Amino acid sequence: MISADYVFFLNNDTTLEQGWLDPLLHAFDVQHDLGGVGPLLLYPETRRVQHLGVTFSPIQQVEHLFQYFPENHPVISQPRQLQAMNAAAMMLPRSLFLDVGGFDVGYVNGFEDLELSLAIRRQGKSLSCITDSRVLHYESQSEGRFDADDANSERFAERCGDEIVSDMHKHLQLAGYKLDVTPWFDAHAVLPEARANELALIAGEGLDLQGIWELLQLEPLWNHGYNLLAGAFEAAGNWPEATEIRLLQHNLCPSMESLRALALCAGKSGQPQIATQCFDFLRQYRKLLTDPEVRARRFMEINKYLGKQPGEVTAVYRAALAGNGIAEGAPPSCPASA
Repeated sequence: MISADYVFFLNNDTTLEQGWLDPLLHAFDVQHDLGGVGPLLLYPETRRVQHLGVTFSPIQQVEHLFQYFPENHPVISQPRQLQAMNAAAMMLPRSLFLDVGGFDVGYVNGFEDLELSLAIRRQGKSLSCITDSRVLHYESQSEGRFDADDANSERFAERCGDEIVSDMHKHLQLAGYKLDVTPWFDAHAVLPEARANELALIAGEGLDLQGIWELLQLEPLWNHGYNLLAGAFEAAGNWPEATEIRLLQHNLCPSMESLRALALCAGKSGQPQIATQCFDFLRQYRKLLTDPEVRARRFMEINKYLGKQPGEVTAVYRAALAGNGIAEGAPPSCPASA
């Protein structure tokens, strides 16, 4: 019979780093309302953040907080309240896991950890990412990992959708960032304009490529910095390096322009799969921008989600739309063809 005080769930596509256990156990000793903890999950190749906790966008998209940020960036260690966590690596008291009924078996390889997180919080317990504990996560290695995502998402929305309140804008604000939207209406983080202008002035003083890269470690959301760095590699014909920078740029600063630049670099660097995927996305997004019926259907979905959110959340999202010249009526002028 199992008698351990805690259970720890761990994916088989992970590598535990030295000293991973003690910080997790210590967290339960000092935070008495704690119901579940997880380590900081990192991408093995880059040691950038893969998972720091889950945040929900205003239209209830599930996002990883500060994904692709450098592992030692100051925002990583900031204390924060989480609504949900990824169970690729997750520890909780055994008694609590049994009390809430464990994982719901109605999900197929996805979303069961989100519902477990909410079940923990229904018990008045909190969730926390303990960043002194670090685990490498190779991510999505299981065959058919996303095959049931649509069904899982529908099940989660039906069972838990009314409990989810968008917290993305609050997490960003506490970190000194703000919420913006892409031309295809997804929410993402951006630098405040004043900080972006400050960095542009610093770069204008004649920084070399290493200096620009170092600034990007301090401010990973500095879109202009990626243009400067990738542009230099492109001018030198170093397409593999340019592709890596453009990929990071699009992950952190998504736009039609960053997607188009990534497609062109990937094509020139001999990575046709990435280029093809980018062009496919560009075609989808252009249709959303130019086809009134497609656009109207998308806004119906958006308004369905916004209708469940507090007025503050709706106001933040609609202000971001307006700031980008996006209205629910006529489509905006369409970007040039890729």
